[in-house]
Amino acid sequence: MAGDPQNLYFLLGTPISYQVKSRKRPVLNSACSKKAIRVKMSGVVSRKRRQPSAERGGEKNAAAAAEEDGGGGRGGADAPFHEGITRLLGLVYGPRNPWRRSAWAWSMAGLALLLAEGYFNVSVSNARRDFINAMTNKDEDGFWLAIWRFVYILVVASFLYSLIRFACARTAHEWRRALTTQLVDSYFDGNSFYHIAVSYPEIDFPGQRIVDDVRVVCADGISLLSVLVEKAVTVATFSYILYTTEPRLMYFCMAYSVAATWMTHSLFSAKLTDLHSAITTEEASLRQYLVSVFVFREPIAFFTVASGEAHDKACVHRRLASVDGSRVDLMSVEAWLNTMQETLRYLTTLLPYLVAADRLFHGDLQYGDVSQAASAFFLVRSGLQLAVTRLQSITTLRLHVNRLAGLVHALDRTAGGGEGSKKAGRLLAAGGAGAPPAGDELLVVDNVTLRTPVPASGGPAEPRVLLRGVSFGLRRGGSILVMGANGTGKTTLFRAICGLAPCAAGSVAVPERLFVLPERAYSPEGGLRAQLWYPFACPAPPGAGSSDATLVELLHKVGLGGLPALTRGWDEPCDVGTILSPGQQQRLGFVRLLRAKPHVALLDESSSCLDEAGEEQLYSLLSKSGTSYISIGHRTSLLKHHKQVLLLRNGAAHLMSAAAYREQFLQAT
Repeated sequence: MAGDPQNLYFLLGTPISYQVKSRKRPVLNSACSKKAIRVKMSGVVSRKRRQPSAERGGEKNAAAAAEEDGGGGRGGADAPFHEGITRLLGLVYGPRNPWRRSAWAWSMAGLALLLAEGYFNVSVSNARRDFINAMTNKDEDGFWLAIWRFVYILVVASFLYSLIRFACARTAHEWRRALTTQLVDSYFDGNSFYHIAVSYPEIDFPGQRIVDDVRVVCADGISLLSVLVEKAVTVATFSYILYTTEPRLMYFCMAYSVAATWMTHSLFSAKLTDLHSAITTEEASLRQYLVSVFVFREPIAFFTVASGEAHDKACVHRRLASVDGSRVDLMSVEAWLNTMQETLRYLTTLLPYLVAADRLFHGDLQYGDVSQAASAFFLVRSGLQLAVTRLQSITTLRLHVNRLAGLVHALDRTAGGGEGSKKAGRLLAAGGAGAPPAGDELLVVDNVTLRTPVPASGGPAEPRVLLRGVSFGLRRGGSILVMGANGTGKTTLFRAICGLAPCAAGSVAVPERLFVLPERAYSPEGGLRAQLWYPFACPAPPGAGSSDATLVELLHKVGLGGLPALTRGWDEPCDVGTILSPGQQQRLGFVRLLRAKPHVALLDESSSCLDEAGEEQLYSLLSKSGTSYISIGHRTSLLKHHKQVLLLRNGAAHLMSAAAYREQFLQAT
C-alpha cells in the first residue's frame, strides 16, 4: 500500500489512487464527453461518440470544457458562500424535492413562531420595566399588577419557545431528508460514484459529505437561521425602545457594533476558515487511511512480517501529528477570539449606564427606564454583532456548505452530463428475460480511440492515447481473449464498452443483457440468496425456497456445494468475503454469471486466483451456457477456452484466431 494515496475500488475492480489534499480540478475533454445515443432496430443499443474534426483539436476542446466547468471553480467547492447556500436551498425547496410542501410548511411555521417570540420578548421587557418602576416608586398595586402580567407572559412564552424548538427540529429534519435523498440518488445515477472519482478527484470522501456534512449543515444551518430571524426581530423592536428611551444609545450602539464586527472579521475570519478546512480534510484523510488498513489488512500484515517495519503505522502517526498541529493552531486563534468577545461583552454591560447616567441624575429617566434601555442596548448589540458572537459557527457552516456545494456541482455534471453513462447504467442493470438481439453480432467496437483517464492534480498535462482505431465484433457463441502487457488498455477497453470511460473517437454497440465479472468479487449486504442474485434484486421473499434448487445446482457445479451450511441458510445476513478465499470468491462470481444468463459477459481476469483445473471447470460451464464472452487474461491456458485473441500492443489492437496466436507467439518460444 502506498503511503499517502488512498485506494478506491470501483465496478471493474481496478484501484484508482488520488491525493487527499488535491485542490486543482482536472481538465475535461469535451470531445470525450459528448455522446449521441442511437438505438438500432436489431435490439442492440449503440453509443456513438462524436469524433473530433482533427486529432489536434482535443486540446482546444479540453480548454473549452475547462471553461464550461466553471473556470476557476465557480459553482463548485470554491464558489462564494451565498452561491452554495442558494444551491442547497434549491434542492430543499425546489421541484426536485418530493417533500418540498412539508419543508415549506414547517419553515413558515417556524418563521411565524419566531415573529411571535419577538412580540413576547417586548412584552416581557415592558412588564419587567413596570414592576421595577413600581418598586422604585413604592407602588404596591402597580407592582403586583406587573408581576401577574409578567407571570402570564412567561407561561405563554414558555409554551411558545417549546413550539419554536420543535418547528426548528422538524425543519432541520426536512432539510436533511431532502438533501440526503437527492444526493444519494444522484450519487448512484449514471454510475456517478465511479465518474466523480475520475473527473473530480478534489471531491474527497463523498460518503462523508453525504452523511456528516449534510448533518452539520442542516443542524447548524437551521440553528443559525433561527437565531438570525430572532435577532432581526429583536433589533427591529428593541431599537424602537432604545430610540424612544435614549436616542444617543441607539446611535452609539450602531457605530459600536459595526466597528466591532469589522475588526473581529478582519482579524479572525480567514484564519478560522482555513484551520477548520484543514482539520476536516486531515481527519478525513486519517479516517480513510485507517479504513484502507482494515480493507487491506492481510497484505499489510504479510508485508510487515516480511520487512519488519511498520510503514503504515508511521503514515497514520504523520496524519495524527498533522491533525494535532492544526487543532493546536485552532485553539490559539479561538483563545484570542474569545478574549476579544469577552472584552466586548463586558463593555456592553458598562456603556449604556455611562451614556444614560446624566439623564437619570437630572430626573429625566427613571431607573426602570435605564434598566430597560441597558437591556435593549445589549439585545440590539448582540443582534448587530451576530457575525462576531457566532463567528466560529459561521466559519464551520461555511466550510461544510462549500463541501456540499462542490459535491452537488460534481454530481450534476456526472449524473446529468452524459447520456451515454446513464444508458450504460441501465444496461448493466438489465437482467430481465428479454429476447436475444437479432443478427449474429452481439457486440461491435468500431474504430474506437481510448485515452488514459483525466489526470489528477500533479499528473501529466494531457491524457495519453492508449488505443487507436480499435475495431472488432463478438458474434453469437463467440469468445475473445484480450491479451497484452500491463498498461496497454485492456481494462480501459472494458470500461469503454460499459460506458464508464468515454471514447475519444468511434462507437460501441452492446446488447441489452450485458454482465461484467471483475477480478475481485464484491460482497453486498444480505443473505446467501441475495449474494448469488447480485447485482439484480432477489425476487424470492425471505424464507422462500422457489429458486434454491437452481442455486444449489450451480453451487455444486462450481465447487461451492457446502456454502449454504457455512452461511447458516439462504437469508441469514452474511459476509462471504470473510468466509471464502479469493479463489472461492471468484467461483461465487461465476455462479452469479451463470444464473444471470446474459447475452454477453465481460470477464476481467476473473479466474486469476484459480488453478488450471478450476479454470477449466468454470470456463467449461460458461462455454456450455450459451453466453458469448470476452475475457482479459495473461495465462496461455485460457487460449483453449476462446476462439479468438485480441492482442493489444503499441497502441493498436490485432484480432486473430487462437490457433494463429499459438502458432505465431507460442511456438516461436
